[in-house]
Amino acid sequence: IALGKLRDIMNWDEYIPAVLFAYRIHKHNTTRFTPFFLLYG
Repeated sequence: IALGKLRDIMNWDEYIPAVLFAYRIHKHNTTRFTPFFLLYG
């Protein structure tokens, strides 16, 4: 288990695209729109 977690920590940069995608398509309470929609319409 510890080695699996260590590999995840060492490869943290591989998760950036998935995290950014999730952030960009999530509707925010402040604007009530997604960042993608606000940028591209």
